[in-house]
Amino acid sequence: MSSTTNQQNRDVSIDDSLYSRQRYLLGDSAMHRMAQSSVFIHGLNGVGVEIAKNIILAGVKVVTLDDVTPCSVSDLGNQFYVRESDFGEKRAQACFSRLAELNPYVSVRLSKSNLTAKNLFLLSGYSCVVLCNASMELQIAVDGYCRKNRISLICATVRGLVSSIFVDLGEGFEVLDADGEDYESKFIASISEEGLVTTHEMGLHGLDTGDVVKFHEIDEMNVLNNQEMKVKVETTSSFRISLPSNGDSRTEVTGGVFQKIKQPITMNFESLVTQINKPDILLSDLVNIESPIHVHIALLALDKYYRIKKHYPLNTNNIAKFIEYCREVNQTLQHPIIELDISMLEIIGATSCGIFQPLAAVVGGFAAQEMLKALTGKFTPLKQFFNLEFTDLASKKSNEINSTNSNNRYSELVRLLGEETVKKLHTFNIFMVGCGLVVSY
Repeated sequence: MSSTTNQQNRDVSIDDSLYSRQRYLLGDSAMHRMAQSSVFIHGLNGVGVEIAKNIILAGVKVVTLDDVTPCSVSDLGNQFYVRESDFGEKRAQACFSRLAELNPYVSVRLSKSNLTAKNLFLLSGYSCVVLCNASMELQIAVDGYCRKNRISLICATVRGLVSSIFVDLGEGFEVLDADGEDYESKFIASISEEGLVTTHEMGLHGLDTGDVVKFHEIDEMNVLNNQEMKVKVETTSSFRISLPSNGDSRTEVTGGVFQKIKQPITMNFESLVTQINKPDILLSDLVNIESPIHVHIALLALDKYYRIKKHYPLNTNNIAKFIEYCREVNQTLQHPIIELDISMLEIIGATSCGIFQPLAAVVGGFAAQEMLKALTGKFTPLKQFFNLEFTDLASKKSNEINSTNSNNRYSELVRLLGEETVKKLHTFNIFMVGCGLVVSY
């Protein structure tokens, strides 16, 4: 880190009345880096608003909002910053003042124009870009620009009951603290003349080969004190170091203390174009191991379907064409699925025009967390896809999925879950204890 950056970090004060818990979790250095970061968010549907809310509360320097989609009745059911009085107004404009009042330390702005593949210069100077439910064409164009200009990119998509998050932090991204753990000091029983370190009473050292430790309170071999050295693990209670050749380094040691020292980790991310055909997907469900790749295929097929048809599949004939696209996408993968789960894909296609708000909240929280990792270098980022699906919740009655007789804030929910389930939800009374950070996220 440069001296200029260090000076800037010292100049940024942290309001403990607002950030005390976050400061304890992330540390001052990460808080300072975040407080000087700027974020561009494209798409203010249920996912985008959740991300914007989370990142504004976290305390970045600038958040720019971009969404020219007119507010409609469907927004009432999947995001919480649009009112009926906002219908017809651009989403970003409607949400702007309500988001801006969340944190007086964050400058919330409106984009000067709507982001497209032809005006990517709008992203110049930003630390991180977030695309929500964007077309694959725009995602690929933005990813190329961001990689060239060393800007972090996060794409978050929710279509009905399925979702996907994609992270690209470029080449050579440095993770300063991979796990956020504070390593405790451990006592040394002995250090042999050959450099074999044994822990006190054969206790577990918790190290891996290549880790770095720092020594303290070693009387017989002062040259080791405050030295950082790489280790080679021998057993769970012993490891080997290369002893320095000078001075008293060949005296056997009894006693002392060592502590593991965090080392930066360099990660290389692949472009979206590369990852589309050979996706690196974090496994989240050990029971349905193939569901994440089905979500990947389905979302690519939906993107193609919408690009050609200008609408999402909602009836039997449309679903058949969607399944055809799924098969085509599958064959483009480096490792195609031998037998597609057609019933799951049919549900994804039939529910694709809505947004399941609880899923949007989960994805928004996850994406905001990945953004904080990108901005601070704290914790290990996602590499590179994370797909979630809740197709088991879909209505078993196809006529409920394919149509709804009303046009209100619950219409999309009825299409996804069925009228009977939604009516049952309306009868529940919930007593909630604790409405702080966890509940709001």
